Amino acid sequence: MIGGLGGGGILALGDDVFQHEYEVLDLLGSGNSGEVYRLSHQRHGSNRVIKLFVPFYQLRQARLNEPDQSEHSRHIIEAARNSPYQKREYSFLSRIDHPFIVKVHDYGRQLLNSNQRARLQESSGAAIGGGNIELPFIIAMYVEGADLKRRLGDLSRLNILKVLRSIAEAIDYIHVEHNLLHLDIKSGNVRVRSDGYPVLLDFALSQDLSDEALEQDEDVRGGIDWDLTPFRYGTSNIAEFIQRTQTEGIPRREFRDEAFPGLDLYQVGLMMRDCAGEISAALTPAEVQSFIMLTEQLTSWNQIKQHDPGSLASLFQKIDATHIYFNIRPGTSHGGKEIVLSADRRVFVPPQLVPVVEHAELTRLNRLNQLSLLSSEFAGATHSRYEHSLDVLRLAQSAVRRLSDDPRFRQIFDEKDIEMLLISALLHDINHLPMMHLYQESDLNLLRDQESQMSRDLFAEALQEARYGQRSLADVISETLSQDPVRLHRILESPWKDQTSDADRIISSLIDSGLDLDKLSYLRLDSERSGLGFAGGIDVPGLLEAMSVVEFVRRDDGQVADQGLHVAFHVSSLPLIETLAMARTRAFHDLYWCDENRAMMAQVLACARAIYNISDDGEILNSLMVRLRGETEFSVLQRLDALAKETIEHDYGLAS
Repeated sequence: MIGGLGGGGILALGDDVFQHEYEVLDLLGSGNSGEVYRLSHQRHGSNRVIKLFVPFYQLRQARLNEPDQSEHSRHIIEAARNSPYQKREYSFLSRIDHPFIVKVHDYGRQLLNSNQRARLQESSGAAIGGGNIELPFIIAMYVEGADLKRRLGDLSRLNILKVLRSIAEAIDYIHVEHNLLHLDIKSGNVRVRSDGYPVLLDFALSQDLSDEALEQDEDVRGGIDWDLTPFRYGTSNIAEFIQRTQTEGIPRREFRDEAFPGLDLYQVGLMMRDCAGEISAALTPAEVQSFIMLTEQLTSWNQIKQHDPGSLASLFQKIDATHIYFNIRPGTSHGGKEIVLSADRRVFVPPQLVPVVEHAELTRLNRLNQLSLLSSEFAGATHSRYEHSLDVLRLAQSAVRRLSDDPRFRQIFDEKDIEMLLISALLHDINHLPMMHLYQESDLNLLRDQESQMSRDLFAEALQEARYGQRSLADVISETLSQDPVRLHRILESPWKDQTSDADRIISSLIDSGLDLDKLSYLRLDSERSGLGFAGGIDVPGLLEAMSVVEFVRRDDGQVADQGLHVAFHVSSLPLIETLAMARTRAFHDLYWCDENRAMMAQVLACARAIYNISDDGEILNSLMVRLRGETEFSVLQRLDALAKETIEHDYGLAS
């Protein structure tokens, strides 16, 4: 007899298997559904594993219920011999080629000799009776190592992260490439090799949910470990669903709609929770927080249902606090572009954003001075809205570097979300027209659609209209970047409370809030280029360092009015925030509302009112403003002056 779990096995040391091609070396383990042995190939000596399917659980139940009935035991063994599970597992695994998934070599049935029959009867305690007995088996690669939970305690932080990512990649692979649900993911079915890489084992309970399988119209019945299902989540109807699967069966298409890939993700969550002590001991405090958040996410059925097949690896990648998002990595390889903004500031444009940065709809902002007409009073104020937009992109990349240490941020944002954040930062001023702030602050009913009389959606026009002989920005964003222009428009145009996802609310709070990247950029640029120095005390690195993501709740009369994730700043940064608030106050006093600017604004508005009043509801002025969107402020001013002289007999003080 060979040693092992339970003291022995059906096969003995030296037994021949599969037409004398393999020889039994030892028993590796046994359970309710069979035994696993290590084999040696008779010709080339390589090791293999045989999984012998034995219905131990059913045989022991039969012994308890009918101790003298060998006929019942024979029926159980015959049912196991003809069970579809073993052939199905071999069929699945023979199609799979992945470094972290076990490889199969053979499939067949083992005819038991008299000694093996006796050992089967001894092991099961059931009366077997006479006649031939065949048990199905699968022969697979031998994976030397230990199961996941036992191996994790010996691994370093980097190797633990590598193991978790590799498991996730293997599960994503079977979901995306084969539409396969494993349904038995647990520590005992993941073996970690000596090189630190895992191998996913045991596909006996797997379900094929491909389109071809759905056409067979076969119900899914039984074959699910009750303890590995979220049956306690009664509020989501999953308990009833699991119960139906175990008893009456569920149509395969309905099973896919409800359980794919959710049941596998839930089992991953349970496995992580089971290994939490071993994993947490090696991670940094920030990574432990991220790990706990991911575990909670993967054991909540409501949150699991939000994840698509193929999303697991990206979730595990976010545990690593040292992970750097591709879009914020420095360097100009693979088509990236570095743009110098000043002696001490430069921005790296990721390669996929270069078509956006070079698009004429954005580069026209190079003709719009950030301080509008004030550039005539401050000689150094030559900076444009284009330069400001690039500077906000630079600050957005710095903010991502900081927030990458925040577990909540890492769990929410993937590479495409980071890309959308950078696009939003770059295009946040794409709606600007020459002297637009001046018109917005006037009492004139401008910037509206002539037919609907609604405010013009300048963001939509800038994104969707093809001008300057180029594709529209929306087409570039959709076709080149595979991003959703509708999502981008909502982020740029709608307030924080109207955003539809956690990621979009965070982006909105970074771009447009009480303390956002836009203000951090324009206050410093305006202060430096005007020479007034009111923003010299703003500590931008300090403010970025104090950033985090929190759950924000706004109440109105004691009731929750708005709730969602928002960028916030640690209380220790309050002096820095006060400095910024004072700088903004000085900016309005010394620059934006200085006497010279107010005088120029009054003259321009007087001219605009005169033109506005000679047409129905200001149609002439309205169309002129949009038509001259690509002009400089002074070019537009000259057009206004000429138009006023041609149509108005009164002197509005613009002749000079």
